[in-house]
Amino acid sequence: MADVVSLSNVDAEFAFVGALLNDPTAIRSIGAEVFSDWFTDPTAALFFDAIRNMERRGGGESSWQSIVGHMPEVPEDPLAARKIYVALIDAAVSTSQIPGVLSVIKDKWARRSLVSMGDYVSRAASHLASDPFILSQEVTTQIDRLNASRVQSEIGMMSAGINKMLEAIRHPDRLKGATTGIASIDRQINGYKRGQLYVIGARPGMGKSTFMCSSLRACAQAGNGVAMFSMEMDQIECAARFTADVIDSLKGPFFGSLVRGDVMDHHMDMIAEAAQNYRNLPIHVDASASLTVEEIISRIRRVKAEFAENGFDLPVVFIDHLTEIKASERYAGNPVMEVSETVKRLRVAAKELDCCIVLLCQLSRESEKRENKRPTLADLRWTGEIEQAAHMVAFLYRDHYYLQLDPNADPYELDAAKHKMEFIVKKNRQG
Repeated sequence: MADVVSLSNVDAEFAFVGALLNDPTAIRSIGAEVFSDWFTDPTAALFFDAIRNMERRGGGESSWQSIVGHMPEVPEDPLAARKIYVALIDAAVSTSQIPGVLSVIKDKWARRSLVSMGDYVSRAASHLASDPFILSQEVTTQIDRLNASRVQSEIGMMSAGINKMLEAIRHPDRLKGATTGIASIDRQINGYKRGQLYVIGARPGMGKSTFMCSSLRACAQAGNGVAMFSMEMDQIECAARFTADVIDSLKGPFFGSLVRGDVMDHHMDMIAEAAQNYRNLPIHVDASASLTVEEIISRIRRVKAEFAENGFDLPVVFIDHLTEIKASERYAGNPVMEVSETVKRLRVAAKELDCCIVLLCQLSRESEKRENKRPTLADLRWTGEIEQAAHMVAFLYRDHYYLQLDPNADPYELDAAKHKMEFIVKKNRQG
């Protein structure tokens, strides 16, 4: 019979909290990653919350009086709490040993969480009224959050960071992201960088979907696994976009012809050849409608695992588009907070999943009212939330779209602009 482990370790909890009492500043490096519900001992959780509250309010000495003053609730028995304070100090490990005892606490919490999930699933699944598919979604979301806690912060001495930077400089290819498929864009933004959130916005008709599919194809042809979550297009439209990107536009059918089935017999060979072009490329397409951000992240994890089994990485993920992502109930009716929650979660997910998440979004109609219709950051809906979260913000713009609507447009200017698209970078942390 396999060894059975305990689901709690109060000694580790006391040793950890005691270490924080001896050195409250240590919580600055781990406080955002630890939560009071990780503790089984309620007094250890209470003292942990007090230390964290104290540091959030500017820090201070961890004397008994100071700690009590920062507790979320006053102890019912101050004398007993004082004795526990002394016991915590006595149980403390050194600051250097904090990561070790914290890993024990996290392990126990994770095991308890899994047991709790299992009990919940067992009870809920036995009820006729429960929807097994909704239940599985709930559990998947909880497991994803559990997995996310495994991500370790990049904490260390500055010298270690400098050494990493020097090593990367010696191998400059390691500093480059996956290719966008367009050399000039790669030079400007350094490709699709892992761990970063890119936002690409445009008005309808500018070519967001075309750019996405073309860029993903080029990235996959360079040997990278890529994924696309399109909540706006269905599977046929996605396939038509990718197919049209391969077919010679002068001889073959356009995207519109493909989705309408308006093709001639001699086009079928071109379509078959295009299909062959994609046969072995690591491109994952998910055309599910109205996914939540947690559902998208969960699916990215699965795709990443599947690709790994087949020898591919997953450095690039496109999501089309922001307003199609189903918001949580937390900020229902407040679109600014809904967007803020979504983009911040995607930014964190990019780092957790070690990939570049490229989020497409529609721009407001404000640019249509200007003579110069090239978009600016102010044209982003909920500009502040998106601009703050994104590592890179760019816009797509086609002058031809507006010229063709002008009856007085110069025919030569119209023809010259026909196959041109501008990639306008407005924010770029890579330079």
